[in-house]
Amino acid sequence: MTYHAPSLVIIWHVLQVYSSKTFTDSASQCGFDKDRATRYAGALSRVYNQAIAGDVPGMELLLASATRFAYHLRGNVHPDKAGVRPSRLSAHIRNLFWLYYVFNQETTMRTALPPAIDYSNCDLTLPSFRMSTCVLTIHTGDHHTVPDLPPAVLGLGYGPDQRGAPLYYSELDRNLKDWKESVPSDSRPTLMRRPADAGSMASSVLQLQYHYCVAAIHQASGRCKSWTDNQDTQAQGSSLAISVAASQSLLCKFSELELYFHHYNLLFHLPYLTAAMIHLFCNILLYSREESSQSNLELIVGVPIRMGLQLRSDAPAAFRMQVKYVQDLCGEIERLAHIAISSSKQ
Repeated sequence: MTYHAPSLVIIWHVLQVYSSKTFTDSASQCGFDKDRATRYAGALSRVYNQAIAGDVPGMELLLASATRFAYHLRGNVHPDKAGVRPSRLSAHIRNLFWLYYVFNQETTMRTALPPAIDYSNCDLTLPSFRMSTCVLTIHTGDHHTVPDLPPAVLGLGYGPDQRGAPLYYSELDRNLKDWKESVPSDSRPTLMRRPADAGSMASSVLQLQYHYCVAAIHQASGRCKSWTDNQDTQAQGSSLAISVAASQSLLCKFSELELYFHHYNLLFHLPYLTAAMIHLFCNILLYSREESSQSNLELIVGVPIRMGLQLRSDAPAAFRMQVKYVQDLCGEIERLAHIAISSSKQ
């Protein structure tokens, strides 16, 4: 019997995998999980790197790999329900799942493609919002730590059966407020004043994330009929007014050089900027006769200018293509907004 070289290679790899599995089974399961958790974290780190480079196909492949890690490590199940003893490792694996969830939701939002994981197979029990349990952090260069947004604030993509319930949006809003109060006062996000540590890149990311979440939560709640039936959507303090104010503040902080943004983070901010511009554009269409429409338009006009200043000269082609797409979108939104405002004055 003769064997072709490719067949021998395949057999050799199968034997290697089998022998490796046999060895691992005899070792400590905890050590095995630590090794896989390290690889899981490495895959998520590479997802972020591919996002910065604008390589969407690369992101999708890495997310597919991270999906298998999530299942094998049982990160998709809350540690209390996974049949494992609570430990720092199990908490770490669960936090990695939430990071994966964030990346997956961001990718879905950017590409309009289905998520890489079926959330019906996941336990989406939201983590605590107490500072003592907020493990996900941003580390700054001056050895200070700023708590990052808990993954739960991205719950707008969580539980389609709940997204029409006013109580669901009230809970998200309350959790976001509780989280904000836990942030040190120098870094605490605000719609109006400039934060004391505005020169910190970590703080600037935190500000945009907060404003985006406020706008997303209140904009989504405005689509809930049972919510809007009981509220004046034009009144100050209404969900619509709050979401518009958050979008205005987000674009203002970006366009008027109020915060420090590293040029490598520009692509990371694109979804936030796009959502805020579209939100203000919709508000212009609703209230084109109001004086606020002109100020909202000015905020939109300033975005592509700042983006051009932020775009680094050595940016990859895919990066430039996505930035160019958003800049073109800005131009189209500006054109249509001008038409709407002009038509309302006739």
